Amino acid sequence: MGTGYMFKCIKCEHEYEVSIGIGAFFPTEYEKCVKDIMRGKLGDEWKSIFLNNSAAVDAKKYLYLCKSCGNWKVDRSYSVYIYEYELFPKSLCLYSYNIDDTYKFVKSYYHKCSKCGKRMSKVNTNHDLSISLACPKCGKENYYHEILMWD
Repeated sequence: MGTGYMFKCIKCEHEYEVSIGIGAFFPTEYEKCVKDIMRGKLGDEWKSIFLNNSAAVDAKKYLYLCKSCGNWKVDRSYSVYIYEYELFPKSLCLYSYNIDDTYKFVKSYYHKCSKCGKRMSKVNTNHDLSISLACPKCGKENYYHEILMWD
């Protein structure tokens, strides 16, 4: 399931959308994440975890916000999990979004702000329905005016 937040800037009237989640494209998107990991795009540590364990990655997209400068982005979590029971081979491919039930959390990916270089925080959009984001065109803070649900 995915959720989209529609924004319209009250200053410059620029419209922008924030789409989070993963929806029906989960198998394809998950496979892309695993390929990125195996190519070393996320670093040697993530690659090593996948090579040496029955691991899984959170491929869902989340909203990340820099608390220092207000910059935001939508990106994959890339948090890694290890299958607790070691019953399946290392090449196991997931076809479900809920990895929390059978996998043990190992590590979160460090999302770095492209503007100031500080660590970004994941916004809990399930509980924070007053999301305010700076307009990417003029920088004015705006609240969403519409929610979309997709799969």
